[in-house]
Amino acid sequence: MKTKLNHKTDSIPEIQFQMERTVEAGCRFHVCSTSFRLFHSCTLAAVQVEGKKDALSIVKEGSQPIRDAMKHSLGTIQAEESIPKGSWVQVTLLPAKEMLNVAGDLEWDLRLSIINEQEFEANICRFPYHDLAQPVTLHLTADSATQLEAYRRFNGELIVRTSDSNGITSPLEASKVKASVGTDTVLIDCQPGHGSAHISTDFEENISVEMTSGNWQTRSNPLPRLPHGEAVFFGDIHWHTELSTDGQRSLNRALAFARDDIGLDFAGPSDHALDEGDYGRATVRDQVAICERYNEAGKFAVIPGFEISRQYGHCNVYTTDFEKLIRLSDRFPDEFSPRIKQQQGVYGLDTIVSLFEDENTLIIPHHTNMDNAAGKGKPGSVPAWAAFHWPHKKYPQHLRLIEINQQRGAFESEVPDPLWQPAFWKQFSGGLGGSAQTGLARGHRIGFIGGTDNHNGYPTLEGNGGRIGGITGVIASDLSSESIVKALHARRCYATTGARMVATASLNDQLIGSEMELGMTAERAFTISIRGTAPIETVEIISFGQVAHSFEVTGKEDSFSGEWSDDRPERPVEDVYYYVRARQSDGHCLWMSPWWIDLKL
Repeated sequence: MKTKLNHKTDSIPEIQFQMERTVEAGCRFHVCSTSFRLFHSCTLAAVQVEGKKDALSIVKEGSQPIRDAMKHSLGTIQAEESIPKGSWVQVTLLPAKEMLNVAGDLEWDLRLSIINEQEFEANICRFPYHDLAQPVTLHLTADSATQLEAYRRFNGELIVRTSDSNGITSPLEASKVKASVGTDTVLIDCQPGHGSAHISTDFEENISVEMTSGNWQTRSNPLPRLPHGEAVFFGDIHWHTELSTDGQRSLNRALAFARDDIGLDFAGPSDHALDEGDYGRATVRDQVAICERYNEAGKFAVIPGFEISRQYGHCNVYTTDFEKLIRLSDRFPDEFSPRIKQQQGVYGLDTIVSLFEDENTLIIPHHTNMDNAAGKGKPGSVPAWAAFHWPHKKYPQHLRLIEINQQRGAFESEVPDPLWQPAFWKQFSGGLGGSAQTGLARGHRIGFIGGTDNHNGYPTLEGNGGRIGGITGVIASDLSSESIVKALHARRCYATTGARMVATASLNDQLIGSEMELGMTAERAFTISIRGTAPIETVEIISFGQVAHSFEVTGKEDSFSGEWSDDRPERPVEDVYYYVRARQSDGHCLWMSPWWIDLKL
């Protein structure tokens, strides 16, 4: 049975289950769900057997809360007397405050189940539910459209859509839009919620778009082409679906949203792989079968990958093709699982890297400078996940990138943005030793990507109460999975908080991500080009955690071009890094991958 409701305007209806098994007197069962977000968005108010005067007892043991969270159980029910097969049981849920923040177009399941404790203890992520009735599906619909969005792709295609306040595509009855391309006007039909038109790549500027009714207006990003014609491809490779034990929404719908609704060039799911190399509910082969249906060279690239989470470190792994990802997961039961279980929650990079079969396989840490107990746990308590520890040992072939920003904020430095001023660089946490600058200081030559860690199956959108979005720009030779991963491996990439800013920079004619040897007196000449989506108000070059140079900008122009030579007499000469960061007037930020200089003797 499926029930539709709007998560902002509708109350949750009373839900009816017809028992398919008899529950004996004294038995305990659970009102539970495989949908992690339902557990956080609703509370259990009552469970009533039809024809009975009193509601069933909802048991809450003192030791149960954490265990119930793992089971996704909203409550343990005590059957004081037998509930015969065929009986109707009514469940009443109340929305929690968090329900107001969930995204629309989601499906949650609700179950009446017996959970065998021995099965649960064996693997808490595999949901050993024994259903007493057919599960009920709650379909949360999108809100009414409130905004118009437009995206420009590398090939000139312009994609427009209408969306609700959460960024979820929401159709309008009359949704014709007109795009102003110089002196020409192009009409686009925006049903069912999105549409597209091809615009010549000769027109490189931001395109103004408005509803024909005149209600809403917006502007696209500029054409993602660099001054010499190279393409910039945009994508998000850190988001989760219902394959993750704490995710939701199908992989099919997530990839369709990325490709069709928001015009990404590439996307890659990063669902949580268990120690045995699967997802609990599905195998990597199941995931790959879906991904390959969307993967089409030159049009849309799906990046093979998954997340490996430990108590002291969360990282994603990416390969150049899906067969390598399958072979990697196949090695987990015998080679990964036994060793990682001995490491007591510490992230074993040696263990993981030893399984990689080629040099282009990447391991990318994320939310590196915070833990999930911040402001919550008792002093001295151990968080479920903690900051990433940058090891003294280097992994130059595989540990080559950091997700510098995502929905929880940016992780550039150890110092959060002051509370008394706007969050200029989106640093909401710090001081735990996991920042990008700490990794660079320890000698890790890491480039920057942006992601979201969205758990609602919506690439690029902040979700689950997230604070900012994230996206990665990649400078690659062509649009394919292999080409994108190799460009990421070469660190030809940059991160933004979601704006599709078209950017590039060079140091002595070497692109971002490059390593070079220079003599002590050699010139260090920087050239920077940024075309944004709003006026650019700050452009800086950072070296050793400090601002080496801040460019003068008017704060009125969407584009910036600048040059600078580091001829400071005190400039360092050995193991030096530089990177460019920029900020727009609308608060969107950009971080380009660094360059590194070694002393040429």
